[in-house]
Amino acid sequence: MKLRVFNVGQADSLELIPSHNCKFQGKSILVDCGWGNKDVFPALKNNKISLVLSHSDKDHIGGLINLLNSNVTVEDLWLPCYSNEIVKIANFLLSIKGVSAISSRSRSVLELNNVIDGYRFLDSIMRTKRCNNIRLVAKGDKICRHTSVLNPPLDPDLALGIEPGASEKYWKEQQNSNYETIRSWLTPEEFEKQWPYLISEGHIKSFSEFMNFTNFNPDFNSLGFDRRMRFIYGFFSKYESLIDDFVNSGDSRRFTKIVKELKLTSNDVSVVLKYKLSTKHDDFSCLLTGDVGKKQLANCVSDLKNEKIKIFKFPHHGSANSLDRNVLKKLSPEIVVVSHNNRTYGRQIDPHPSKKVIDALDKLNIPTAYTNDVIKNGTVVKNKSSTNPHKHVEMVEI
Repeated sequence: MKLRVFNVGQADSLELIPSHNCKFQGKSILVDCGWGNKDVFPALKNNKISLVLSHSDKDHIGGLINLLNSNVTVEDLWLPCYSNEIVKIANFLLSIKGVSAISSRSRSVLELNNVIDGYRFLDSIMRTKRCNNIRLVAKGDKICRHTSVLNPPLDPDLALGIEPGASEKYWKEQQNSNYETIRSWLTPEEFEKQWPYLISEGHIKSFSEFMNFTNFNPDFNSLGFDRRMRFIYGFFSKYESLIDDFVNSGDSRRFTKIVKELKLTSNDVSVVLKYKLSTKHDDFSCLLTGDVGKKQLANCVSDLKNEKIKIFKFPHHGSANSLDRNVLKKLSPEIVVVSHNNRTYGRQIDPHPSKKVIDALDKLNIPTAYTNDVIKNGTVVKNKSSTNPHKHVEMVEI
């Protein structure tokens, strides 16, 4: 067994190469594919892959563009169960009152369009590559007997971190008030456009036509209409006052805050995979975490009971928002992998990986493999890893 970590800058792309004891023997499991500025596909060990896209951020799915001209065959595609709903919310936010006055080149507007365009592009690629085995995954799913999904939760309230029942309550309140709050956020014309996608029970067909997600419909339908709607209305209930403030003020800073919360929500519903294979000759385990936050990571590790993990991919390029020292102690990994390139996130001053994360790993004496030199205030404080920092890990330059 081997985990290959590609240096794709401030992005993620990892290749799992299963052994002969796994049903995926002879093909790779590729988790994310970077920005696209570096092409991981020629570097893969196998031309047949199962592709996991942890979530919708461009630094995880942008590399799909390189798939078109490759000889790689995607036999399976796994996505987080609320991918569709993240896209719908992004589309909705672009339609609320006041957004038209914000520059189309503003970061917040571009980020929302990237979410929508990314999944349109994904559908186009999957149809070109004729990948028909597309699956939305949630906590509790087993992709094979060695691969378990620990996140996102299937329950929308858990996925959003809101009170149990809050999403359904808000949805019913909107129905009973003839969607008074939703209407207040949209012009009458936009409300009519959004109706099939966010309100009407007929939105399943309408939205699939809008997004052209021809291959994805069976999986989206199996998730359940109620769950999907509860996720959307749960997000609205959680950030109702923030959206109200923006609609009433037109303050672009408040819109930026809304978009940030959607990005954090998208991070928190990242696919988290545990792969574990034990034989008389070898013992391999890894936890691949997308960009999940601290709370979601703690929930995942809690589900592992007292199970130890040999290889831990630190979430979100070493963000302090994902740091939980108790999680690190409980996992007690033999090695931590941090995929990064010293970029800041939002208004943060300390680039990823955070100094807090580096200090915590050092204090716990956990060996750590960094894809690039870690630079703080112009000084290299940690060197990039060697090619083989662990018997099960290979760091790959492309």
